[in-house]
Amino acid sequence: MKIVFCNNDLKLGGAQRRLSQLIIGLDKYQDCEVYVFLTDRDIAFKEVLNTKAKFFYLNKNVKKYTFFIEFRNLLKEINPDIVHCWSLHQAYYLNILAPFSSFKYICGTITSSHKLSYKTSQFYIERLSFWLSDVIVSNSHSGLKAKQTPDKKSRVIYNGYDFSRQHNLRAEDDLRRELGLANQAIVSMASRVSPQKDIEMLVRVASRLGDNGKNIVILMLGDGPQLEYYRRFVKDKSIPNIIFLGYRNDVESIIHISTLCILCSKYEEGVSNSIMESLADGKPVIATEGGGTNEIVFSGENGFLVKPGDDESMAQKIEYLIDNPEECNQMGRRAIEIINKKFLLSHMVEEYIKLYNELINNQ
Repeated sequence: MKIVFCNNDLKLGGAQRRLSQLIIGLDKYQDCEVYVFLTDRDIAFKEVLNTKAKFFYLNKNVKKYTFFIEFRNLLKEINPDIVHCWSLHQAYYLNILAPFSSFKYICGTITSSHKLSYKTSQFYIERLSFWLSDVIVSNSHSGLKAKQTPDKKSRVIYNGYDFSRQHNLRAEDDLRRELGLANQAIVSMASRVSPQKDIEMLVRVASRLGDNGKNIVILMLGDGPQLEYYRRFVKDKSIPNIIFLGYRNDVESIIHISTLCILCSKYEEGVSNSIMESLADGKPVIATEGGGTNEIVFSGENGFLVKPGDDESMAQKIEYLIDNPEECNQMGRRAIEIINKKFLLSHMVEEYIKLYNELINNQ
């Protein structure tokens, strides 16, 4: 079985992590030959380079026709059974090639429940890929619903968590000492600091917690275009109980020393990797409702859902869980159970293998 994955890059990001873990998971299947087409050589998930997968880098800065010819020639040389596309940029070219090719075409570009504007070219590339592909895969039911994909060819395969990521966690005392945190209750949020996330809401939550005199600090983990702006903003506004840490390579360790985790978002997510990672460590999650978040966070069971922008409710829920440690721990135990039941990496890989075999056998 020859599989080609197409994506822009394997930088830090939810979809990139999911693809990287799938490449690693497929490595144990002897009958799978994996090829990866990228337009950026910067790979954050270096583990993929230790697999048998073969990587090809396409220059996205050339003219479209030149890119198309190189793309077409690579596919012709490999002659894949399946092409699994994760980016709209490469879907543009696959939409041209697919009708004249023998490979099975999987559209895997749905990673959120956010609708593209019909005024953008991406909207039409996406709609065309829905029509031309053999299967459309999303990591949430809400994503398929929001995009109004055809039911007969749509499938949900949830993100998968690898519990080995919790090995070799840093010692809590060392980490607290480095961060300058003695005995504060830690609340963490891991995401890009970008317009898609509601960082304004996050800052308001921190301000409310500070006004209430609570010994709570929010750690914001992640890089992004708005990072420096918000670092200056909280300094200028004297909001001391939120720290924008930027990029960290020890996210799992910071989640581990947190009491709970949160996610503030303006747009409806798919199934968020940061939520999944937090729940897997036994941390309740308080998140803005909507989209795939409702498929992994269940209010009163493994965390709480609040209305988008409702910083007051989120602050109240944070205080409630910190003031009620037994209930917080109970939710944490339930969080791990849910991950084991629905969101294991082994389950994700098995579901993709099942899908690939179905497509090949139905030729």
